[in-house]
Amino acid sequence: MVDATFMSATALDMFLYQQIQDAKKQGVLFSLHLKATMMKVSDPVIFGHCVKVFYATVLEKHVETLHLGVNLNNGSETLF
Repeated sequence: MVDATFMSATALDMFLYQQIQDAKKQGVLFSLHLKATMMKVSDPVIFGHCVKVFYATVLEKHVETLHLGVNLNNGSETLF
């Protein structure tokens, strides 16, 4: 069996940014739900992209400090 699935990280980041901005504009909660049964490898990576986009301002401001072992695929656990 060969899996040839591909997702553009840039397109994902742009989509997440648009959805986060739309949620802020509407005053609603932004929530990310991933099906945990099939995607044990890709879900943390997708989640990491969401955390990166959501906290973009903080990450840019503290980029030097955050290069010391922050893995966004674990969510904000290692961020704070």
